[in-house]
Amino acid sequence: MEEYLKQNDKIHCLQCNNENISFVSFPFGIFICENCSKEYNNFKKIQRLKNINEKFDPHEMNIIKLSGNERFLNLMKEYSISLTEPSKEYKFLTNISTYYVNLLNAEVNKEEKKKDSEEEYNKIIKEKPSLEDGSEIDVDDDDEDDDEELEKFEKKLLEKKEEEEKIENKKEKEEKEEKIENKKEKEEKVENKKEEEEKIENKKEENSEKDDKKDKILNKKEEEEKKSKTLMEYAKEDISKTSNYIGGWFNYFGAAIKNSADYMGITPKLQEAKNTIDNSMEKYGFNEMFQKTKETIYNAGSYIIETGKNISENEQVKNVIGNVNKKYNDLIGKTEKIITEDNSYKEKIKEKLNKDDSCPSNIVNQLKSDL
Repeated sequence: MEEYLKQNDKIHCLQCNNENISFVSFPFGIFICENCSKEYNNFKKIQRLKNINEKFDPHEMNIIKLSGNERFLNLMKEYSISLTEPSKEYKFLTNISTYYVNLLNAEVNKEEKKKDSEEEYNKIIKEKPSLEDGSEIDVDDDDEDDDEELEKFEKKLLEKKEEEEKIENKKEKEEKEEKIENKKEKEEKVENKKEEEEKIENKKEENSEKDDKKDKILNKKEEEEKKSKTLMEYAKEDISKTSNYIGGWFNYFGAAIKNSADYMGITPKLQEAKNTIDNSMEKYGFNEMFQKTKETIYNAGSYIIETGKNISENEQVKNVIGNVNKKYNDLIGKTEKIITEDNSYKEKIKEKLNKDDSCPSNIVNQLKSDL
């Protein structure tokens, strides 16, 4: 045995695959561990155990060499027989196990060259059960002990089957209850989610209504603010624009006169020109004209305020402003005419230019021509 184990150092327990084997089960010639041997001792009627440290005779060694775990396992797989179900004992009680023991003995006898061993071997080979029959329990009708043992075994199998059915039923019941509970939880989640979505949607609608209401209030406020801007303000703006327009022309005219006077070097004559213009304005009634123009502007402003109409839309006011512009243009024209026709004033300027040697001749000539 020691030599055999050295040559086959990868042998594991048939039942649990433990590496530490301790016993051989006869007549099957298979190896098991210390722990599994405790249960195998209950199968004494169908097998016996022998410690690997004991002495093995040649016949036992031949069984081990011709059998072994691998060959027995392959046979169980061929007939779809479990090592543990419905019990660990079951595999040793089947027809194929009985056949295996008989075949193993015939092979050992043949190896040992016993008489008629060849014929016995050939006979057993032919008796190999079918796959269906092989997994059935082997029963000897003439053996009352076998019948009793079978009855106990079948009772044991029945009890185990009932226990398994109870476990299975309990499991199914629990799974069913779990499914019902899961379904209920799922439905509750769906319902809660639906309610939450409805709340969110309602809140959105409320916010939207609030925003719409707010926009309406703002729009209404803006409209009221627009309405609160009276026609008087429009009138004031338009009068201001008109005054600025007229004032701009007066400023431009005054600046032009001053610039011309500075350019020609006749600034000292500016006062004289001013006096002449003032006298001319008084002579031709321009002061009265300016006063009337001023009154006309004020009257136009009062008219716009009183009527409450936008100046840009009132044709009568446009006509008044047109008359003011016309009178202003007439004033400019008459002032230019005074300066142009007053030969004594022009002669004085020419005389000044002739005496002023500091002024370039081309500028002098151009000014004379302009005058």
